[in-house]
Formats: sequence, C-alpha cells, structure tokens
Amino acid sequence: MIDHGALAKEYFLKGYNCSQAVLLAFSDLTGLDEKTAMMMASSFGGGMGRLREVCGTVSASLMVLGILHGYDATSPAMEADKRAHYARVQEFANRLRAE
Repeated sequence: MIDHGALAKEYFLKGYNCSQAVLLAFSDLTGLDEKTAMMMASSFGGGMGRLREVCGTVSASLMVLGILHGYDATSPAMEADKRAHYARVQEFANRLRAE
C-alpha cells in the first residue's frame, strides 16, 4: 500500500510545488503520467500562481477527487452525479477545516 502523504512530501522536498507533489503522489490511482500531472498542477503552486489563495495541496486533492469520482457532464445521470460529487468535495473540505 502506498503512503500517498509520505510520497507527496518526498516530491515537495525535491522541489515540486505543493499541488504537483500531491497530484504526482496519487498517479497510481489517477493514471496520469508524471509530465502530465506536473504540468497540470503547475499553476496551483503558492496558492494559485503565488497569489496565496487556495493552497495547492487542496487544489490537487480536489483534482484527484475529480479524476476518481467526478461526474460526466454528458451523462443522463449528471445532476445526481454532480450532487454526489459536490457533497464529497464539501465533506473533504469540512474534514480539512476540522484538522
């Protein structure tokens, strides 16, 4: 079993931004190759391009949730899937706030 948190820390300590480190750490689950994950997450470092807004760790975590559990906007079940996904996102955010 992969310790995704430890792997993300390793990537961060190698110089990747927080968002890149998290997205790369979950590549075993997302199926993203290293270059795609690194480029996709590159804008979210420093709280979105050093704006100090939403932490890149949170942004990448939500990307992982979307890849694993997101909804398909072309699906007949899109509305129900969207509600379920947004509930999942809110649960994640609430757990993060609690910590």
